[in-house]
Amino acid sequence: MHSLALMAYAFAVGLTLCGLAGAIFELAAGRRLGFHPPFVRRERFAVSLALMVAAGPLMLTNEAIAARRAGAIDLTAAVLCGLGAGIWAMALGVLTVELALLVSRLLG
Repeated sequence: MHSLALMAYAFAVGLTLCGLAGAIFELAAGRRLGFHPPFVRRERFAVSLALMVAAGPLMLTNEAIAARRAGAIDLTAAVLCGLGAGIWAMALGVLTVELALLVSRLLG
């Protein structure tokens, strides 16, 4: 049961981080977040990579919803995109929790 609680906590942390990052980037750019300029550019590769790591699950979900509404993908593909975004958010949460624990050990 302890492992399940840790997984749920990591998932919640990942969703929170990607939601906050996505909302900040959408407010700054004034556009819907997605895998297109101004969010992804070759000239600013490092910034684009950091953006995609932090807000990637939200970007993937936005693109999947837009593609589903346009009829470009079927329901199975949309569900798989949602599953991938969930796994991505959990991995982001695990990374964030591990970094927080590392920083607390180094400072304390």
